[in-house]
Amino acid sequence: HMWDILNARNRQKFTTFQDISDRTSLSHPAKQLALRIVKELQREGIKYYLFSKTQKYE
Repeated sequence: HMWDILNARNRQKFTTFQDISDRTSLSHPAKQLALRIVKELQREGIKYYLFSKTQKYE
């Protein structure tokens, strides 16, 4: 999903969650983003931190 989102964003910025859903294979973008943020905050096996700082910088 990541590459689909990045490629679609490079063509044109997203304006709504529905726009993300229409232009990518992500069916529930708001739910997926919320889950990603929670995982990052809980430090659950995340390699790349997109929405929160890593422990190294805290």
